[in-house]
Amino acid sequence: MRETVTVNGREYRLIRLLGHGKGGYSYLAEESGNQYVVKQIHHEPCDYYSFGNKIEAELRDYHRLLTAGIRIPLIIGCDREAEIIVKQYIAGETVLEALEKGKSVEEYLPQVREMARQAYENGLNIDYFPTNFVINDGKLWYIDYECNEYLSEWNFENWGQKYWSRSEELEAWLNRQKDERMEKERITVAVETVRNEDFEMRYVHFGTRGARPFVLLPGLSIQSVMSSAEAIARQYALFADDFEVFVMDRRQVVPADYSIGQMAEDTAIALRQLMVEDACLMGVSQGGMMAQLIAINHPELVGKLVLCSTAPYVPAASAARMQQWLQLAQQFKREELCLAFGEAVYSPPLFEAYRPYFLSMAQSITMEDLARFTVMARATEGFDARNELNRIACPVLVIGAGKDKMFAREVSCQLADLTRGELFIYENGAHAAYDEEPDYPERVHDFLIR
Repeated sequence: MRETVTVNGREYRLIRLLGHGKGGYSYLAEESGNQYVVKQIHHEPCDYYSFGNKIEAELRDYHRLLTAGIRIPLIIGCDREAEIIVKQYIAGETVLEALEKGKSVEEYLPQVREMARQAYENGLNIDYFPTNFVINDGKLWYIDYECNEYLSEWNFENWGQKYWSRSEELEAWLNRQKDERMEKERITVAVETVRNEDFEMRYVHFGTRGARPFVLLPGLSIQSVMSSAEAIARQYALFADDFEVFVMDRRQVVPADYSIGQMAEDTAIALRQLMVEDACLMGVSQGGMMAQLIAINHPELVGKLVLCSTAPYVPAASAARMQQWLQLAQQFKREELCLAFGEAVYSPPLFEAYRPYFLSMAQSITMEDLARFTVMARATEGFDARNELNRIACPVLVIGAGKDKMFAREVSCQLADLTRGELFIYENGAHAAYDEEPDYPERVHDFLIR
């Protein structure tokens, strides 16, 4: 996705993709503090619809709908040669989104029936599928410009209304969409190893080979995340088309005095071996500490930086929790360690719901896992990058959580100030907001593709 487009002498900054229809790609865009929709016409084949000249068809349909009196977003600008249209952005949820949340849209049926009457009186059908209607301040807007000559089989009463409730037809459509998403998310994922004379380091690898690299540095864990490669790929499936994804582990054999600085240097060496540069780097918790040092000491490796549930130093409360974990690990108290770790990281409802999982996980923890975890936990002792963060030159996004028991909200605010970065706080989120908040991957992705 381009960062900006210029239409009629006005430059629009593209924020994120809103949708991909049979006629084009629609992006949320900003210009002079106002938001718009930028639609880029595409020429991808559609086996059930014929457009002819798409840009002219779009403009023709727009004027037909205006004449009919149907409430639609106004066109702000148009570049016929580049096949780009800029139009009003109508904020709000679509009718489909409301239905998916279990809401009734019955109160909006009179408005869509009025649109249907207006269309009929002008010899038209509009596309009554609920993705094409946005609810804004109690008013219904038809946000697509598609319209066709009137045929009774495609009017609202005979076709459209079937999809304006949780009907069999809509449920079947939703199930097809789910199946298609699941098929798309069957990403080819591999756990690979980078080797040199000093160490071996495993990493999860998926996405589009040769695309811009997205590097994820996970946080401290009792067991390596490499065994969760498929789950990681599903969680970050959104990145697979735009990025070549590398999820880096720590080195296989860790020295007893391993530090965050050494972890960062090992990772930088591994990334160079993998021919990675100008990467979008995301660090989570302890991985965020490593990411800070990589951005400071190896700026050529980092094009954009996302710091998640992390800190520029180790606050006393966090150090105390890690000391508790260290004691439990050294005493080989696997169940107590898993429960203490889970309680600190996850929100209370999720922790309680998954308590049996944490107890089950404890049974698979080996002595080697505990020894490795002990070294990793100790590595955070003395970490403090506050005096060096002004050396980070790339764009930064800091994401924190209001109910993080490891790194409090004000620590994320301080980190954003020191890095001159953007800041977003999940006010009700826990430390593991990166796992719990459903829009977390999309938020990161939108920042990276700007």
